[in-house]
Amino acid sequence: PELGKLKQVVEEQFEELDEKEKKARTAAAKLEVDLLRRFLELREHA
Repeated sequence: PELGKLKQVVEEQFEELDEKEKKARTAAAKLEVDLLRRFLELREHA
């Protein structure tokens, strides 16, 4: 029974990490797109 509980706890921790990682990657992707957009706008106006 203890092992089953441990497995459950570990799986929950991994799911939580996975969710945080997805959010972090999404945020990073948005920043990159924003940066690229600004860079292209600067080039157009140069």
